[in-house]
This record gives sequence, structure tokens and C-alpha cells, in this order.
Amino acid sequence: MSAGASTETRDRAFWTPLHCAAEKNHVGCVDALLRAGAIVDSKVPGDWSALHMSVEANNLGATESLLLGGAS
Repeated sequence: MSAGASTETRDRAFWTPLHCAAEKNHVGCVDALLRAGAIVDSKVPGDWSALHMSVEANNLGATESLLLGGAS
């Protein structure tokens, strides 16, 4: 991100880096993305947010970081 990468870039499934990090429970990445300005409640097709993905995967660390970051 310090090199200018966007926190809102999307992959083929329209996931942002925050969705990917939350789904894989990469808490450090979730925190870094939120500090860099990632949109915490951004949605993918199906209306899923990163919070939905972390809860569905039972990723407590990512879920806590997202909630502390303002996810609803």
C-alpha cells in the first residue's frame, strides 16, 4: 500500500483485499488494511461483507479486528 496499491482492488470474484484477509483470518493484514483506509463494510456479490466472511469461517481474530474497526 505504501507503493500506491489500492485497498479496494477487486479480484475475479469481486473480493477486496479485506475480504480475502478476513476469510483467511490474516489479522495483521486486516488491521493494516483498515489503517490504510479500506472500506470496512464493502460488499461482494451476494451482499457479503468482510465481517460476514470472517464470522462464517469462525475467524475470531479477524472478526474482532473488523468490529473494532467499525464493521456492522
